[in-house]
Amino acid sequence: MKILHVINSLDTAGAERLVCDLAPRMNRDGNTAAVATLDAAETPFRAGLRAAGVDVRPLLPRGGSIYSPRCVASLIPELKNADIVHAHLFPTQYWAALARLISRTPARFVTTEHSTYNKRCNHRLTSWLDRLVYEKYDAIACISPAVVSFMKTRAPHNTRIRLITNGIDVQRFRSARGSRSKLLPDIPSEAFVLMQVGRFTPEKNHDCTLLALAALPEHFHVVFVGSGPLMERCRARAAELGVTRRAHFLGQRTDVPELLSVCDAAVLPSRWEGFGLAVAEAMAAGKPVFASRVEGLAQVVADERLLFDAGKSDDLVKKILTLCRNSGMTAELGQLCSRRAERFDISHTAEAYLELYREVIKES
Repeated sequence: MKILHVINSLDTAGAERLVCDLAPRMNRDGNTAAVATLDAAETPFRAGLRAAGVDVRPLLPRGGSIYSPRCVASLIPELKNADIVHAHLFPTQYWAALARLISRTPARFVTTEHSTYNKRCNHRLTSWLDRLVYEKYDAIACISPAVVSFMKTRAPHNTRIRLITNGIDVQRFRSARGSRSKLLPDIPSEAFVLMQVGRFTPEKNHDCTLLALAALPEHFHVVFVGSGPLMERCRARAAELGVTRRAHFLGQRTDVPELLSVCDAAVLPSRWEGFGLAVAEAMAAGKPVFASRVEGLAQVVADERLLFDAGKSDDLVKKILTLCRNSGMTAELGQLCSRRAERFDISHTAEAYLELYREVIKES
């Protein structure tokens, strides 16, 4: 099969991480996988794909808008050599569906839904447009049971909806080793270090983590990994709460496995989440992961001792302190998380997608 993944960009985020893990594993056994991006920015993910031997092609020149209809014209020539076109995220899903309609390509089209919410849900017109777009896909893959439920309310009733759980490179996170003194030189060796990985956007709810940090004893520190539009606001919030010394903003990093290895626990207080790759990665690293009790995350973590009510920082504080006062629980939950992460290995995800591709091609 000739497989073309199409995605907005290769920024450091969950859907992009999935594409970067899937494409190299699909580029074997007689299959060829390429990646086309609307955005042309050079990123570590783009470099990583090239290093893995994956053909990566930008559809627009540097600085072009991913919301421009020019994306359709640029995508159409890419379709002629594809058996499967796999679209990820909005607006790529819209442009790919329109390119299929205009080009009348014989390629089959699959899309992955990565979330349980989007702003288009709030408006009748965009909800109607979503249904028209989903109708152009031969299958919709959903990254968690929560996303399946969400899509059943959004897509036409006869749409093929398939649960394909997100995956990570478990061994990469399990085997990583780092030095705290080198990776986190500003944090005392005796500190208890929490780590939150994710873009600084409203749904990731970094404010909840900062509020919890302000209520925790002085030897607790939090490491934030990622970038995004709310990063500076979060820095200001840390100063307002008086936790600047204990809140560390590292920006985008390519050494997340090594950073996780030197932290004590991870946290993800999302307001909503389709799956939560950052949670699975921390679990694979053998770390207890405190996650908000929302659809998607709750099913990944699946242990009440680690789940807290979304948006309630006091509940998060109680969970953290309970864990820290019981060293046996820390070791037990770390081991449980490590074992649970095995079911989310990327090899299972890749094979499930290849099976779905074969299915829709066979029916063409």
